[in-house]
Amino acid sequence: LVLLVTDDGREPAKKPGANPGYGLLGMRERAVSVGGSLEYGPVPGGGFSVKAVLPVAMDIVGRPFDEPLIIRIAAAYEAATKHRKPPPAFGPLKGEP
Repeated sequence: LVLLVTDDGREPAKKPGANPGYGLLGMRERAVSVGGSLEYGPVPGGGFSVKAVLPVAMDIVGRPFDEPLIIRIAAAYEAATKHRKPPPAFGPLKGEP
């Protein structure tokens, strides 16, 4: 997942007495803690840009003899999320409509 936020360089509104927090440092620490990255800096012509790259994945863990069931579960997930269509021979899982 890539998130890119860029502003036009105008001064942001600041709340009087607001706690500054950890800002970019905190954002970088959070991104790195999940295996991602954060880049930021000025934009040519004015403005500022922040780019976060975060990993997105689905892990399936199982024992070797569970492999056919794991494949059917993954196919059902793909069918439900419309990412890809499973082969027609898979059919629905037990208990699924």
